[in-house]
Amino acid sequence: MMADLVDMGKLMLFGEIDLISSQQVYEFVNMHNARRRKFKSLEIIVNSSGGMINQCFAIIDIMTSSEIPIHTTAVGEILSSGLLIFAAGARGHRLVHRNVSIMSHQISGEVS
Repeated sequence: MMADLVDMGKLMLFGEIDLISSQQVYEFVNMHNARRRKFKSLEIIVNSSGGMINQCFAIIDIMTSSEIPIHTTAVGEILSSGLLIFAAGARGHRLVHRNVSIMSHQISGEVS
């Protein structure tokens, strides 16, 4: 079933954001960008409580460098880095279902 979704241009990014999930996104995006007949868009379905911030940024870099726009859909929960990945989806193509839990950390810092 997962292979069928990937073949349809959809990736389920469920669970902790870590090295394995960033590798899955890399392989998914690069596989579709390398195809001769490309989809008009790809979709990443996010259900994550967060995880490693460096891997989150790697996923965002992969998404934003894709030739094919990546739409994001939130189900279940998008917390912490899961929310950042969701927000990296193409503008106008981010869908949050009605019962999704959302959490962001308070951002603070200085610019020098």
